[in-house]
Amino acid sequence: MTPGTPALPPDTPALSPGRPAPSRPSGLSPSQPPAPRRPPAPSQIDALIEEYAALQSSLLQQRDVQRSLQETCDERKAKLLEWIEAYGVHSTSKSRRLQGLHHCAVATTGTLVQVDDAACDAFRGYLEKSLPEGTAERFFTRQVSYHIVKGPDEVLRALELPARIRNRVSELVRACFRVTTKAPSLRVDLAGVETGVEKG
Repeated sequence: MTPGTPALPPDTPALSPGRPAPSRPSGLSPSQPPAPRRPPAPSQIDALIEEYAALQSSLLQQRDVQRSLQETCDERKAKLLEWIEAYGVHSTSKSRRLQGLHHCAVATTGTLVQVDDAACDAFRGYLEKSLPEGTAERFFTRQVSYHIVKGPDEVLRALELPARIRNRVSELVRACFRVTTKAPSLRVDLAGVETGVEKG
């Protein structure tokens, strides 16, 4: 050690000649950890809690209002549909119209065609038992459920079958389709206001 050189702490590693000393973060002593984040003041905690509670309360109130409005709207719709059914006139084969002094309401009833899987099973079983092999595949495409090909009547006409079997196949084809009536849609026309359509 040269005269005038300050002594190093005992745990300081020796440095090789010409090797720079390791740098330390500015302003920190060797044993000083990073300063912790300052916690929020109690008044800040109260303010955030109050803001959250107010927003949550407002959200719940809006849900209650929306639920109440939906119930009232459903009641008015049911009443309108009841009046249309009782007092309306047919505008088309599936629509009835109720005319007021200025406004009118139209109810349209559609149908939904679905394939009946149980009937398709019976139909396919009959085809496989009574007709030549491969006939069933001409009527069906089978995936998760049955999908009858477009125009099954054309397939039936192309087959050479005795009248009795042809009639039976035709009955089974018709049984595969289940037609249900959908809930009527309601449209109201307000005088001087653009028409809106409600589905369902």
